Amino acid sequence: MARAEKSKIQTPSTVEAIRMASASVLGSTTSQGFPLGSAIGSGSMMQQNSDSVALNITPLIFLIRDGVLNSEGLELLSVEWDLDHVPGPDVLPEQLIISGGQSEGVGSHVCVLSWEKGVVDPFKIDDHMKRLAKKISDIEQAIVENDVSYDTDGLTVLRRFNDRLNNVIYVQMMDRQFQGSWDSLILKPEHVDNEAIIKLSYIDDFTMLPPGPKIVKRLSHELLLPTGSEEEIIEHFRHRILTPTAIHTLAQKVPEIGRAILSEVNTYAYSAEEVDIARVAIESLSDFIGTSVVTVDALQDLRTKASDFVNHLVNAVDVFSELVEAHITSGKQLTLDEHKETLLEDIRLSGHRLEGIEKNLANGLAEEIVESAKREMPIIGKIRAWQLKSIFRYFLAYCKRISQYFAEELSQYIVVTAARKVFLAAMQEFRSENTDEKTDEMSAMLFEKFYGELFLQLNAVFDRKAFEGSRESDFAVLMQIIAKDMSEAFKDIDIWSLIKFSDIAKITRAEIVLTHAENPESEEIVLSDWGQKLEALLTKFETLVADVIPDIADTLLSKPLIRRIILKIRNEDATLVQELMAILDDQKEKPEEWIEEAWMWIETLNSQFDDETPLSKQLMDFQRFVHNKVGEGVTARAIAGKVEHEANVREQAYQAEVDAWQAECDRIEEINKPIREHNARRAELLSDTRARYSAEKKTYQEQLEKYEKDKSAYDKAYEEYRWKLAQHQDVKRKYEELLELSKTDPTTEVPPPPPPPPKEPTELPRKPVEPPPLEPRLRAIEEDYPLKQEQPLPEKPEPSEEMLLYVDLRDLLNEKLLKMDSHQDKMESLFAERLDKLAAEGTSATKGINISIGEEFLEFMMNSVMRGLGRLLPRPTRAYLRDPKVPGLIYLVTYEIEDCELTVTIGNNYLKMDGGN
Repeated sequence: MARAEKSKIQTPSTVEAIRMASASVLGSTTSQGFPLGSAIGSGSMMQQNSDSVALNITPLIFLIRDGVLNSEGLELLSVEWDLDHVPGPDVLPEQLIISGGQSEGVGSHVCVLSWEKGVVDPFKIDDHMKRLAKKISDIEQAIVENDVSYDTDGLTVLRRFNDRLNNVIYVQMMDRQFQGSWDSLILKPEHVDNEAIIKLSYIDDFTMLPPGPKIVKRLSHELLLPTGSEEEIIEHFRHRILTPTAIHTLAQKVPEIGRAILSEVNTYAYSAEEVDIARVAIESLSDFIGTSVVTVDALQDLRTKASDFVNHLVNAVDVFSELVEAHITSGKQLTLDEHKETLLEDIRLSGHRLEGIEKNLANGLAEEIVESAKREMPIIGKIRAWQLKSIFRYFLAYCKRISQYFAEELSQYIVVTAARKVFLAAMQEFRSENTDEKTDEMSAMLFEKFYGELFLQLNAVFDRKAFEGSRESDFAVLMQIIAKDMSEAFKDIDIWSLIKFSDIAKITRAEIVLTHAENPESEEIVLSDWGQKLEALLTKFETLVADVIPDIADTLLSKPLIRRIILKIRNEDATLVQELMAILDDQKEKPEEWIEEAWMWIETLNSQFDDETPLSKQLMDFQRFVHNKVGEGVTARAIAGKVEHEANVREQAYQAEVDAWQAECDRIEEINKPIREHNARRAELLSDTRARYSAEKKTYQEQLEKYEKDKSAYDKAYEEYRWKLAQHQDVKRKYEELLELSKTDPTTEVPPPPPPPPKEPTELPRKPVEPPPLEPRLRAIEEDYPLKQEQPLPEKPEPSEEMLLYVDLRDLLNEKLLKMDSHQDKMESLFAERLDKLAAEGTSATKGINISIGEEFLEFMMNSVMRGLGRLLPRPTRAYLRDPKVPGLIYLVTYEIEDCELTVTIGNNYLKMDGGN
């Protein structure tokens, strides 16, 4: 099959190509809030769907406009994107610009695509938009003053004028009346003092066409002060862009909204004629090959048949073109339907020049060429053939163009669609293998996120190839390339960029129910008191990070409050923290969690700020502090990190209490140690004394018992002694009497002398001495060693319920996060194996895959060839804002891209404009 070179594809004239590469989309909002829309350029379908295009673009522009207006009170002057594309023969837009103006309650904005950079100067188009808004305002006022029904006739008039004014913009752009130059720039970079530099990592996202930059994460966020005196810097601070919302809008939304705007324009950026011709060709192809469904196995045979078909198509187009040219010069005056019948009759009479499939093609083209004329010239009466010349020749140019690319696009469609279906089938199989009824909720959620991103990346790989103009006719080679690219894209998937905190919160709530439900089996789940508090804390964090913290930041950094603070500090000798406290006292309408969080910020600032620091530095530190609080915004990791931070803060505070308690215990212990030793000595002495007394008492009792026993024996012996002594004395007396008597009376018989007297018992036992009483001895010790009281130890502080809740929630979230990481590693490993298997299978993987040649093929060609804007990649270059209250004050935002890093620089000309100093 002959391979058509894109460089050889016939295109319309240079003027027509420039018109196709240019567009103007005008949106206006009347003072009564009614939207008006108009679009022109980039193909006939654009104008046919003018209202839809304009009204779909309006909210995208409003995202930028409202983002800076509501947060900073600034008006959007313009935003510019350069449109990158792969070099080729086609004339494609090189620049996308949006601009807006307002007058007496009427707002207008325009989105223009220009075929060449510099065709539209932002300040010239801005001036034009101001005048345009004034015109619409005047027309609206005239409608009201002339009692025209506003809702019916009035809006119709306004829409017509809006269309007319948009046509003027388009024509003036084509005539280069908005052409810019270096000298026409009102604001140049050297006129600007930079106030913020934000660096972001990004990827070119091909998950949809047209592609565009997708911000991955913020790398750095630097806030700057200009050079100048303290007074000048403070004045500059009153006019700088302060809020996180505005900076987020300019740094992250603008790069991505360019793609969204281009996508809306691209939806209708094609010619209806080209689509109609392609549809005729596709239907004829199905008739020619005898089927509308083909297989990859029959690709070679299909290529041969397609080559034959294209030869027939080329011949049919050539003959049809001759017939049309002849008809144009015929001078016939007919109705449009009669012109069609004439062409069909000419085809019928063409004889052997058009036979079979070629005649069918020519008939189909005749039908469509007249339908094109009806769209352009919807008249009922008769019209000369030559009056249709431009319409017919425009149609014929597209006929020739399609005949040149049809065969190659068909081949690419078959190969690419087959490869896409193979990968999709593999992914679906991969999905069924990794999910079932037993899969837990977290694993299922993570897999679906992962699978969804894989699906997008698969489409992105194919779309990137189309964007780059890469063509591959060998299916096996394409499979290898796609598998390799998928593997590379697969490595770049950051699962955390896909997971919202609501996903983790949902899983965490399920775990809370599982752990803290009073009756998990019951249909109506009732949480325990602790479970309810955990769930409430989780909800609080969702609200806190998503709504409360950004609102606090934008409130505290709003220009009116900053200007009030500066005024108070200057005039009343107040401090920054004092004024912030006064501001919080005024926020009566804010919810409790808002007030609580804001007070925590102010307390932290109060501990960090030194009143001796210059006010300019305090203000700068304050802005940095607030931006750091907002951080990365509402990401799963950011909120989980916030929970962890708050839990750690409370744990650290509790640990500080425990440490203080321990230190106090140690101090008291040092005091109590000698007291304890003293009391121990006292107790020891008392104990020893009692023991001695007890021993003495025991000995005394033993001695007393012995004494009593000995005394009893002594008394008995003594009684016996006394009796014996009495007996002895009686015998002795009688003996002496007899002895005396014998002296006088010798007859007296004198007995033998009595024995000696009995011995008196000696050693009368001594009564033991009772030991001194115990009490005096104890009293003496107690006097020498009075009992001392130890200081009591304080009770160990208990962790607060709040801390325990935070720690419990932190641990629960961290557990889920760790589990998610492990699941991601597992899925990556499994899918990497599947990719390797697909690459190895090659063409064998396509067995049984059927491909439809019909609307799917038409859509493929529309994205590949017809919708030229899909081959553009918007890169933001600069944006201008203005302060409506300060004439001449302009803000410049520049965007620089290098190695997947986007640097956004924000500044203004306040100190360098006339009178700024």
